[in-house]
Amino acid sequence: MDSINISLLRGRVEIRNLIVDNPEGYSSDHAILLGTVNAEIDPWSLLGSKLIIHELTLKNINVNFETKLLTNNISAILDNVNSKIGSSEKSGTSEKSSTDEEGKKMQIDYLVVENVGAHLVLSGVSTEGAGVAVTIQPMRDLGRGNDGITPGELIARVLTAFLTDS
Repeated sequence: MDSINISLLRGRVEIRNLIVDNPEGYSSDHAILLGTVNAEIDPWSLLGSKLIIHELTLKNINVNFETKLLTNNISAILDNVNSKIGSSEKSGTSEKSSTDEEGKKMQIDYLVVENVGAHLVLSGVSTEGAGVAVTIQPMRDLGRGNDGITPGELIARVLTAFLTDS
């Protein structure tokens, strides 16, 4: 990550160049590079049980979609996220400890994902220049209601949209 700027009074957060590494066994430099993450939050929600994010914008995203014989790195990351979500649900932990393990619950009123470039990486094959632009439809009202969603659930929804929309 290059930088993070937080203005609690204004309810704004900006993160630049956040890198998601590849799972073990994949060779490309990274799985995902998030160029810019901007969030407009309700500052008072930091004190409550659910973080309210009015708008979350993910821009200038570079995805190295690396495939092996029967799997790929993005699905491996999604499987890992889903296993973390599922393991805390299966363990029957209390609401408080589940939230502590997975992160604070969130509500995202509007999620925008812009300028996504996906590059295909095949094991043992040069695919230089094999990139495409991907459009992910905006999402609304994620986690609205009493429950909210965890950061893991948010990641799973965005990665699933990437895999199904592209």
